[in-house]
Amino acid sequence: AKKAAEAKLTDLRKAEAKRKAKWRANKKIKAAEAKAKAKEREVLRREMEALAKRPILDE
Repeated sequence: AKKAAEAKLTDLRKAEAKRKAKWRANKKIKAAEAKAKAKEREVLRREMEALAKRPILDE
């Protein structure tokens, strides 16, 4: 019974570790996505500013 309990405990620990690893990976992915989005927004903002600075030519 003791062995079974210990085995169950190690299984639980393994499951917990797996879950934490998954959570960490998701967090990293989310952070990377957020960073990419921020970069994209920054690029768009710069392009808009460049367009705004350029004199508008009337056809």
